[in-house]
Amino acid sequence: MDNAHSWTHYWQQGHQESCIDNQSSDNSELDTLWQNVANQLSEQNVVVDLATGNGSVLRKLFQYQSKPHYIGVDYADIQPAWAIDCPSVEFIGNTDIATLPFEDGQADLVTSQFGFEYGLSSGSLAELARVLKDKGQLALVIHHHESEVVKPAKNRLNELSNLLLPAGVIDKVSLFINKTITVQALEKVGEDYLSQYKGQITQPVSGQCFQVVNKVIELVESGEQHSAESLFTQFKESMKQEHSRLTQLINVAKDQQAVTDIIGELNTYGITSKAALVNTNQNQIIGWFITGTKHG
Repeated sequence: MDNAHSWTHYWQQGHQESCIDNQSSDNSELDTLWQNVANQLSEQNVVVDLATGNGSVLRKLFQYQSKPHYIGVDYADIQPAWAIDCPSVEFIGNTDIATLPFEDGQADLVTSQFGFEYGLSSGSLAELARVLKDKGQLALVIHHHESEVVKPAKNRLNELSNLLLPAGVIDKVSLFINKTITVQALEKVGEDYLSQYKGQITQPVSGQCFQVVNKVIELVESGEQHSAESLFTQFKESMKQEHSRLTQLINVAKDQQAVTDIIGELNTYGITSKAALVNTNQNQIIGWFITGTKHG
């Protein structure tokens, strides 16, 4: 599945964060981090947020410092509603961070939160360095491979994979809609799934799936075949898109060696940087925080 498509779908649903709940302690810690970054900004600064999504970072920075010029860039098709009445904030969608539409040295600060690593390449690192001014600052939060963000993503992905297995629950629902199997056979598939994956099942994933399956059964038995097909097709597509998104999230998460390599490559582009862990108050890992300064 096209990466941009799965993220466009996600952002257009109105999510503010890519992987954490807005009310979680993780988000509180990140709020503090970005408040500290905002405190260093001045009115004349230009801030470029890479892989911005719905502009979570820019929204936080704007709350603390509204005067700088904020620009969010993302590969997905984005236009966050919160920024419509904010003249100092703009968004550029459908744009690869390895080919940024900016002049050399345009940005005083380049930021990203759980986004830059999705497009990480020598090209994107070179572009980051190109658009950053001499003495410009870098602030990137990226996924840690053993973080409290990645761990639940792995569990959710595993649950989605089980539902999407060939000849599994989702495939059998299609057969039921097409009247290839009976409702009794479909119910037996559901019972087998619940038995096989007992202890691995959650309400947000399997629970929601079975709610949709029950509605599909109700529609088919009421003679509303088209409505059943439409509901199931939309839900199955949503599941596949989330599967794609979570797979990407897990694959881009970085260990210590990968972060060391990033810092080394940034140095070749004139950016002296370092990495630290971002932790919750309970000392659980949220991610890596890479900061740096460009030297001409």
